[in-house]
Amino acid sequence: MTIDKTPSLPNTDAEAITFALDRLEPFEVADFLSDYRDGKDLTPWLDAWHQDRRAA
Repeated sequence: MTIDKTPSLPNTDAEAITFALDRLEPFEVADFLSDYRDGKDLTPWLDAWHQDRRAA
């Protein structure tokens, strides 16, 4: 996953960190990474990112 591509659900720790740092607001990073670490479904995070981009 790179910043130039449309993000997808992260499959590795590195992808999760990259998504969090490159795509989320600073106040969201800890919650996202906590959800990732806990094995929660990250689809809502990705859906929200897409929705925010469509609204911009």
